[in-house]
Amino acid sequence: MNPIKKLVQLQEIEEKKKKEKIFLEEIIKGTDIRLMIKNHQLFKKDCEKKQKDLIVEKKQLDKLEKELKKSEFNREENKERLYSGNIKDSKQLEKLMQKQEDLENEIEGLDTEILKQIDLVEIMEKNMKEEKDKEYSLGVKINKMLSKRNKDKEEKEKNINLLEKEKEVLENEISHENMLLYNEIKNRVNKPLAKLEENMCMGCHMDLPIITVQKIRAKEIVMCSNCGRILYNEEI
Repeated sequence: MNPIKKLVQLQEIEEKKKKEKIFLEEIIKGTDIRLMIKNHQLFKKDCEKKQKDLIVEKKQLDKLEKELKKSEFNREENKERLYSGNIKDSKQLEKLMQKQEDLENEIEGLDTEILKQIDLVEIMEKNMKEEKDKEYSLGVKINKMLSKRNKDKEEKEKNINLLEKEKEVLENEISHENMLLYNEIKNRVNKPLAKLEENMCMGCHMDLPIITVQKIRAKEIVMCSNCGRILYNEEI
């Protein structure tokens, strides 16, 4: 294998390793998972608040039902007195009849309130079930994402280690002088090597003299006079 081809392979390995490291950093950062976990926590708090509100409304329903039972008991008790035959005068009769009417109105009002409260509780229970289902689904999704994140992290770490070993093997096959030149250029520019396309350096897009192009095609180590990169063509 000619020296240029080995340097190109070294650069490709380093670029792959760099990309894998970027992916690994994103995986470790886990921005999307962190945001989802935060949303899940907020969602859970909202569900807990709604659950407390539901408990309050159920207590109110229970209170109304107890008041209704009490009013119904008072109505029956008053009714017995009204029709007991022990009423002595018209005033007492009128008083009992008015009380009976008031109790009937009270019971009717409580019945209406109870029906409204039952509807409210049923709606809240339905909404609560839907919210809990969503919370559960979101929790399952987060767990799956965490599991995938761990697998992706392991895969990227494995790839980086493999690329590092390939890099070490290749560096040992490259001459000391070429490695010094490669690292020196890498300290100045992102990629030490640039491809030749249509007699142009693809690193800085400068047109190259014919003699330079001929040397590149002869697989000599030639540097761009403008950006200083080592040049190569497709036929390495």
